[in-house]
Amino acid sequence: MTTTVRDLRKLSGRLGAEVVGVDLTRDLDDGTAEWLTDALHTHKLLGFRGKHLDDAAHQSFASVFGELTAAHPTVPSVDGAPHVLAVD
Repeated sequence: MTTTVRDLRKLSGRLGAEVVGVDLTRDLDDGTAEWLTDALHTHKLLGFRGKHLDDAAHQSFASVFGELTAAHPTVPSVDGAPHVLAVD
């Protein structure tokens, strides 16, 4: 687990914020997970500049916000990763 110095930078008046100072490649402490969830509810969109996550790390991070669902109801997911939709 890691605790980080974290910050939000609003992207517009009503929608979006850039998250700074959160390492998405490590398990998040409960306080950071709660802070991110509150930020998502407030800003509706969170951006993370310069982050490169593999499928497993992306799924781990996404699970902070709740139970993962299927990637898409009609488009096949990535083999072996039912929560990941390939984007080309």
